[in-house]
Amino acid sequence: MRHLWCVVALALYVTGCAEPNDSYTCSSSSACRFDGLLGTCEPNGFCSFDDATCASGRRYGELAGGDLGSTCVTSTIACGNEADDDGDGLVDLLDPGCLDPDDADERGSLTCDNGIDDDGDSRTDFRADSMGDPGCTDPADSSERSALACDNGTDEDGDGKNDFGTGPDADPGCSDPADNDERGTQECDNAGDDDNDGLLDFLAIGGGDPGCTGPADASEYGTAQCDDGSDNDNDGLTDFDVNAGSRDPGCTGPDDVD
Repeated sequence: MRHLWCVVALALYVTGCAEPNDSYTCSSSSACRFDGLLGTCEPNGFCSFDDATCASGRRYGELAGGDLGSTCVTSTIACGNEADDDGDGLVDLLDPGCLDPDDADERGSLTCDNGIDDDGDSRTDFRADSMGDPGCTDPADSSERSALACDNGTDEDGDGKNDFGTGPDADPGCSDPADNDERGTQECDNAGDDDNDGLLDFLAIGGGDPGCTGPADASEYGTAQCDDGSDNDNDGLTDFDVNAGSRDPGCTGPDDVD
């Protein structure tokens, strides 16, 4: 409300009333007082006062200039700027990563809100656009792991590798963390007996196909004569085979060297 200011013109001994200035400016917060409350002198020189209904936590006083009077202060600080800075669908103080309007980062300490790829799958945190870690159901989720085979921290296919990732321990059968099968397309990781020797794939604990050196090995054939895919003795039969009719009678198993 615009108040009338009475001006006493001493020289003319005339008392009159004039309109006040359009705005009130401040140079320090001590100049911002209203109904006994101390406000804040904003960088633009206008006073603001605490208001929990504003994202910034402050509202300009009614005498702030530039059409700012009684409007919420728009902050450039992440937790008070009315923007979703970390893409989790939550803004400012509604974001669990924000402690107060002066918090400069919407990221928090929880696993799905900390800006870190905690499970090594090249995906980070919860994102409202579904581009985050599939193991995160919301920013308050305490684990980036999910129940999916390539995201659960477990070696499902026994090859000594687990889940999708970029490191040396990632399972080559996982195409991304949302893949629900650690088996891949390579012969030593596809759950098939590609050389028909009765043994399957690479197993970290042993017992897999002896021709497999790892899950990324593209062939189940090995270096032993009874597992190398060659007719080494020219008898028309090759290697050990689970089918007796196709087996070289000199081979007792795929690891037989002669």
